[in-house]
Amino acid sequence: MKIVDVPELLAVALYPLRALAQSLQLVLDVKARVPDQIQAQIAASRADVLDVPLVGDFEDERLMAEDEYHPSALGVSFWARELAKIIIENPHEK
Repeated sequence: MKIVDVPELLAVALYPLRALAQSLQLVLDVKARVPDQIQAQIAASRADVLDVPLVGDFEDERLMAEDEYHPSALGVSFWARELAKIIIENPHEK
């Protein structure tokens, strides 16, 4: 089983919440880290789970959908290729 991280909201290009105060953005980013922390704990405790960090250039607007938060088709394709590389590189991992 592979699980992928959630992107940091501050790293996402031009997301709709950009007008919010910076302190509120920080709170949202901290909240976004909670699932990643839980995933890391699960992966550390289970031999059949590999925690896969989310990588990408979140400043590249081409990777983002019109809502400016979700990935575009190009972004999904990029993430799929990155995930495939990790799976191929770690065939016997978890």
